[in-house]
Amino acid sequence: MFLLALPSYATKQLDNVEFINTTNVDKFALIGYSIQHSLSPKLFKAAYHNYSSLFDYILIDTKSIDEALGIIKNREIKAFNVTSPFKEEILEYCHYIDYDAKMAKSANTIIYTDNQFKAYNTDIIGITSTLKEHSLENLPIIIIGGGGAAKSAAYATRDKETTIVNRSYNKAVEIAKNLNISSLELDQLQYIDLADKVIIYTIDFPINNLDKLDFSKSYIFEANYKSPILNACKCKKYIKGEHWLINQAIPAFKLFTGIEPNLDAINKVINRY
Repeated sequence: MFLLALPSYATKQLDNVEFINTTNVDKFALIGYSIQHSLSPKLFKAAYHNYSSLFDYILIDTKSIDEALGIIKNREIKAFNVTSPFKEEILEYCHYIDYDAKMAKSANTIIYTDNQFKAYNTDIIGITSTLKEHSLENLPIIIIGGGGAAKSAAYATRDKETTIVNRSYNKAVEIAKNLNISSLELDQLQYIDLADKVIIYTIDFPINNLDKLDFSKSYIFEANYKSPILNACKCKKYIKGEHWLINQAIPAFKLFTGIEPNLDAINKVINRY
């Protein structure tokens, strides 16, 4: 089963998939699982409020990437964002992969044209822009996680003193080897001095021995904005996932439409949540 979040247009039923009965509307989407609370549709619609009759943005919430891509094709979606758990798997379906997405082995932005999927990664810009905004771009980085977001973070910070930590140490080693960064076993993290380091936390659940980690002199940058794990931790500075969200959305939306998004309108949406 999938959850398809539809706008208020009239619809018709065809082969168990609802189709919007509209013409001359460029349709965009976010695919992922358990994304019903995503802010992406609100951000997109705010960014292009003046184009509301020309653009639409929906959620395609499913465990199956094949089902998601089937809906993309059936509904003639022009481009779409990708979130967990599909950021890595989507590359297997793409006919063209941008250099950064290829190197990061993760994509979050897909253009669908001429019956082909073209993959891009704006998470990288989202991460580097956020670090610069908070004057953290020159500090050592510790990335916790091993999925698509972690891979993007590792690629984005590969030229820094970066270490990746994951519950599957073999996966951390593989990512580290590909990008010439360091890796660390998860149970060794509690013995590392975390002072004046940026902790990029990319997973949606608490790691083992989280209570044994001293973040009091660390900077925490968390990807998950819907249900953050570390927002209550004592630290030098906590950076919300909304910063990553906005900074990756701006270039993605522009890639979708060719039009600069309204940044003030995007920020107003974020400030309401």
